Amino acid sequence: MKRAKRCVHCLTELTPPAKSGTTPLETAATKDHVFPKQWFPDNTPQNLNRWTVPACARCNRELGAIEKRLLNTIILCLDVTRPEIAGIYQRVKKGLAIGLTEQERKQLGPNELHAREQEKKKLIESIRPLDELDSEEKKSLFPGLGAWQTPQRQFTLTFKEEDIRSEAEKMVRGCEYEIAKRYIEPPYTVQVHFVHEGDVPDGIWKIVEKFAVSYDIGPAFRVKRATAVDEPLVVFYRIDFWGHVVVHAFIDREELHGNS
Repeated sequence: MKRAKRCVHCLTELTPPAKSGTTPLETAATKDHVFPKQWFPDNTPQNLNRWTVPACARCNRELGAIEKRLLNTIILCLDVTRPEIAGIYQRVKKGLAIGLTEQERKQLGPNELHAREQEKKKLIESIRPLDELDSEEKKSLFPGLGAWQTPQRQFTLTFKEEDIRSEAEKMVRGCEYEIAKRYIEPPYTVQVHFVHEGDVPDGIWKIVEKFAVSYDIGPAFRVKRATAVDEPLVVFYRIDFWGHVVVHAFIDREELHGNS
């Protein structure tokens, strides 16, 4: 059986996987889920092919930490009744030590319980009322995550822009490897954009709908991929997840972006 030679994310040469019970090398080969395992809702079919790609242990570990941070924040900003996130909200609450029974707290042990309590504390400290944000701060509200049409008072949570950009690029690199068996490497790069739907020119949607191929990965993730007619290595991606968050990304030559 052949082993993938490079990490999809950082392109480093992979070394053999770590043996059971040993600490893996940073370059050890692992399987990385294109769409994080914990981001799938409970109503995901058991036999779903959850895309995985070759990744080094370092990238897998670092991206896993980013995914945990994002999940704990973004899921609390969504409509928890939507089928695309069934069960995820409950898992996040437990991960933040919210609503645990006394038996569950004992099973976690003091160290794990303390770690979860600290995560909850950091999250609570980042909460701010929406009506207290100034005009510049409101411009940084993430597309698809509010503000909502409701008479009730709304609150905001903070997450790092570099986290969501890193995760979006990871998804695009993983999708491109799964769909086209391609590593994205120089001179090509991934350019990620988060925009409000109304700000995307109609011409873009017409091109996408005409040339894109669609993929549904369970109830939570939908991917559209379109290639340029005159340059098949130039690719447009639209990735929707949880019915709210939309990633727009281009795989293009780096020098073209530098001149735009």
